[in-house]
Amino acid sequence: NTKDMFLTVEASDLKQFKWWVDSSFNVHWDSKGHSGRSGTLGKGAIISASQKQKVNAGSSTESELIAGSDALSDVVWSRYFLIEQGYSMELSILHQNNESTIKLLNNGRRSSKRTKHVNNRFFAFHGKVKEGEIEVDYCPTATM
Repeated sequence: NTKDMFLTVEASDLKQFKWWVDSSFNVHWDSKGHSGRSGTLGKGAIISASQKQKVNAGSSTESELIAGSDALSDVVWSRYFLIEQGYSMELSILHQNNESTIKLLNNGRRSSKRTKHVNNRFFAFHGKVKEGEIEVDYCPTATM
């Protein structure tokens, strides 16, 4: 019976946040995937989430990339939060089980012809901003 069990969370290393990110491809009725992520500083998850992906993926690699992209805000936020608390962070480690996704995340661009559609969805926006082709401005909800 789990109601009598205790949750133990320990921070064994305040310089390194570790993340595990995974997805399931095409598991919902509308062919969308599902993402899960968990972050820790040692023992026990400090931040975790499980959610239906908002867009359809064309492959398991793309589904994993969506999961990594969705997790990025938590990874960055948790790192900046600890830095603002006075801790010197070395790096955050994101554990991923899909080698094609790891290549895409490390390269920041497509690694083969088969991932061209992934490149367009997740990496083109950054390139357009960097090249001065897109500017992001605030627009109140009522004006949208």
